[in-house]
Amino acid sequence: MLIDWFTVAAQIINFLILVWLMKAFLYKPILKAIDSREKLVADDLKNAASSQEQAKKTQTEFDEKTKTFEAQKDALLQKATEAAKSEGQRLAALAEQEAKLEAKKEQTKLATDLAKEQRDFCQAVALKTQQQVFAITRKLLTELTTSNLEAEAIDVFSRRLLALADGPKNDLTMAMQKASAGEILVQSAFDLPQKQQADLQKTIETTFKTNLPLSFTTAPELVSGIKLTVNGQSLEWSINGYLTALEDSLEKTATDSLENTIKKPSSHDDDKETQK
Repeated sequence: MLIDWFTVAAQIINFLILVWLMKAFLYKPILKAIDSREKLVADDLKNAASSQEQAKKTQTEFDEKTKTFEAQKDALLQKATEAAKSEGQRLAALAEQEAKLEAKKEQTKLATDLAKEQRDFCQAVALKTQQQVFAITRKLLTELTTSNLEAEAIDVFSRRLLALADGPKNDLTMAMQKASAGEILVQSAFDLPQKQQADLQKTIETTFKTNLPLSFTTAPELVSGIKLTVNGQSLEWSINGYLTALEDSLEKTATDSLENTIKKPSSHDDDKETQK
């Protein structure tokens, strides 16, 4: 069989042309598309890896922040708990202190009120007793008073007039100079005899330089004494006057003594409280 070399050569040329055409118009675009696809896949994988790394980093940061937040939360909670406990203790101590102060004030007030009641009661008892004693004394002296004792009282009063100090003497003198008849009053526990009235009139005229007549009246409450009164000025000497002065002095002494007695225990209690 004869080989047609022309046909073979033509077929080879056609094959090469076909291969070149397939390579140029088929395989090359396909390979290019495959390369592009592979590059795209590689980029996606790279981006995915980067995203995964970023996500992992973000997760790590989130975990660290969460741990930090939890630690801060625990620290703040503990701090708030300690602060609340401390504030509660402070308020409790303050309330206890205020309660003690209030109780002490109330105790002091009760002690003061009790001391006042004791003082008032003791003063009332002492005053009542004193009044009764002096009332009995006045009654006895009134019953024991005689005309001779009254005469002695007039003599004592006359001597007091003659020895009167300048101040009271000048006051009485001015009062008598302004007085009218009947305004110079002489009071005594009993009616004075005419002689004693005359002697007293003479003493007053000599002492105060006046010629006005005296008005004589009785005043049983004087108790063996005599009282001269003119224009608001007066001069008295009587046992009752001495009793009244003594009564006032005893009342003041008793009051001071009671107050000092009541104050001493209170001061002692204050000292004990201070020592505590």
